[in-house]
Amino acid sequence: PLKSPTYWIGGIWGRAITRSFLTTRHFFMDPDPKREDGWPDLLLDKVREGTLEVGVHPGYAEDWRDKERQRISRFAENAILAGHELVPWHAI
Repeated sequence: PLKSPTYWIGGIWGRAITRSFLTTRHFFMDPDPKREDGWPDLLLDKVREGTLEVGVHPGYAEDWRDKERQRISRFAENAILAGHELVPWHAI
């Protein structure tokens, strides 16, 4: 994370965004979508309250994009089973 610009200036960006826009309390986007891990299974345990926005890369032509699509689908299924409500971004 020390090499990531978000690590160093993410707080500044976050404060500027919340001053200017109505936004979700939490945001997650896989920093390395090519890796193989179980983030969909872990993410619901991390955020206990508020609204969570999850970003994904569009498309599925490349293998890593298709795997990310499968992971976000699993996340959505788990969220519904856990009693969470899924809404489109414009409903927030």
